[in-house]
Amino acid sequence: MGNFYSRRYQTNEAVKKLQNALEQARKVYHTKPHITVALTLNNLGAALKRAERSEESLGCFKEGKEIMDQIVGANHAHPVTSDILNNMGTIYQDLGLPDEALQ
Repeated sequence: MGNFYSRRYQTNEAVKKLQNALEQARKVYHTKPHITVALTLNNLGAALKRAERSEESLGCFKEGKEIMDQIVGANHAHPVTSDILNNMGTIYQDLGLPDEALQ
C-alpha cells in the first residue's frame, strides 16, 4: 500500500503505510538482517525524499545499506544495494554534498 500511495504522490499516507510495513517486517524477522527489511527501508526512504524529508530519507538508505552489507557482504554487487546506493547519491546531491554523492 505504501508504494501505491507513493506512486500517486500521496506522500504522507505513503510514509505512514511504509513505516507500518517496516515495523511489521522487523517483528517478523526478529530484528535480524533480512532483504525485506532493507527493501522496505529503501521504499520508505524514497517516500520520505518525496515528502522533502531528506535527512530522514538518508537515514533509511544508510540503514538499508548496512543490512544489505550484513546479508551479502560489503561492496557485493546486488540489485537492492545498487538501488539504495543510487538513492543515497541523489540525496547527497540534493543536500549539496557532491563528494559524498560520487561515492
